[in-house]
Parts: sequence; C-alpha cells; structure tokens
Amino acid sequence: MNPILATLGTKLTERIAAKLTLPGLLYLSAWIWALRTGHARPFDSGALATELDAWAEAAETETGAFALAVALALVAATACGLLAALIGQEVIGRLWTTRVSPAWLLEWRRSAWDRRHADRDRPPPSRYRPDRLTPIGDSFRLAGERVDAQYGLSVLDAWPRLMVLAGPETRNFVADSYRRYRSDATLAAWGLLVLPLALWWWPAALASIAGIAAGSLRARYSAATLSLVIESVVDAHQRDLAEALGVELSEGRLTREEGPLLNNILAKRG
Repeated sequence: MNPILATLGTKLTERIAAKLTLPGLLYLSAWIWALRTGHARPFDSGALATELDAWAEAAETETGAFALAVALALVAATACGLLAALIGQEVIGRLWTTRVSPAWLLEWRRSAWDRRHADRDRPPPSRYRPDRLTPIGDSFRLAGERVDAQYGLSVLDAWPRLMVLAGPETRNFVADSYRRYRSDATLAAWGLLVLPLALWWWPAALASIAGIAAGSLRARYSAATLSLVIESVVDAHQRDLAEALGVELSEGRLTREEGPLLNNILAKRG
C-alpha cells in the first residue's frame, strides 16, 4: 500500500502545484510589481530588480528567515488559488447560471434566437428559447429540457444513478469535461481577483478584463460540451436505468410514457 499512497500523494502534490500554487505565485508577484511600480512607471522593472537583489542578499545572510518567508509565500499562493477556485464555483458559476436576468437582455437574446431559427421548416419548441442570464446557463438548462422532451425523464433525479450504471471510462470522460468547465470558471475568477490591483497599477484593469472575457468565452464552449456529454450519457444508458428500476420499455427505449414512472421511482413517490 505504501508505494500506491506515495504515488497518489505525488500526483496530488503535482495537481495542487499546477492548479493552485503556481497561479497563486503569479498573482502575488503581480501584487508586488503593482505596489513597487505604480501608475507612473507601470513597466519599470528596475524597482523589482532592486527588490530581488535585496531578497538574494537576505537569502545569503538570513537563511532561516528567508526559508520561512518562502514557506509563507507558498502557503499564501495556495490560499489564493483556493480562493480563485471557490469564487469560480460559488460566484462566477452561479452568476452564469442564474435565472435572474434584466428583461431587456432576455428579450434581446430571445429575439436573436427567433431570428436564427425563423427560416427552419420545423423551428425548435419555444421551451428551448433563452431563459437564463447567459448562454452558459442555457446550455445546462437545455440538457434537462431536451431529455425531458425526448424521454419525460428528470436529469436531476436520474443523474446520480446513471453515473453508477456508467462505466469507468464514461465517468472519467464526464469528470474531464467538468474539470475543463471549472477551469474556465477559475480563469474568470482570477480576472476578477486581479481587478483591485488597478487601484495602484492601471494595466491590471486590462488584465482583469482579458481574464474575465477569456474565461467566459471558453466556458461557453466547455459548458456546451459538458451539457452534450450529459445528454449523451442519458441516451446511452436510459435503457440500463429502466432495467435497473424494473420498468418495462414497450418500444425498446424510454418514451414519455415510461419516463414519469422512472421519475416517481427515483423521487421515491411510490
């Protein structure tokens, strides 16, 4: 067991360093640069070089204090990484998927949707029209809407059971898709965290806008991919779910007649 635990520990350390500590160190470095240069000399590397020389001298003369400072910097960097991940999930992610939306924005998105589908012989049902603040939120909502339209099945109730029935490769594929989405949300969170630096260093405002925009744009595509993966898992395992719950499928696949039966069983409604 010890070699296995050691390997797992090494992989965990590498993941923490890549996802949390290294971005955190860059973030702390940005703060140091911003406070040392300011608005007047935003790209003056001389002040930072002087600071690095002072640190190098301290490392030679006060080894213990320098090692402690390095350890504290690593802890602070990891804490910043954790904060960015938390903001990405609990603030940015919730904002992207919220139902609350200005009436004018929702109407503008719905009008654009109507124009995009006006020339089709069979336009999509009106339930597929935008209903969230962002396209990211609509991607996740539409996964549930399309599954309900096809099978009458509640994705929220069925999803944990589908993950039990799915094989390891499928679960890993879903986890990878979700990690990409979380990574994009964290990128947008880093952009938000950089914004306060603009009070001392004006380029931080540009970096903040770039980070938020890049994270949001990437998340639009990763959310669409993740929602498609969720639908695909339902399509591939809907018969397995019905069989596991003892529901006969009259047409060899789940229909809107059997879907509500599964929902009742999953929700323990009898």
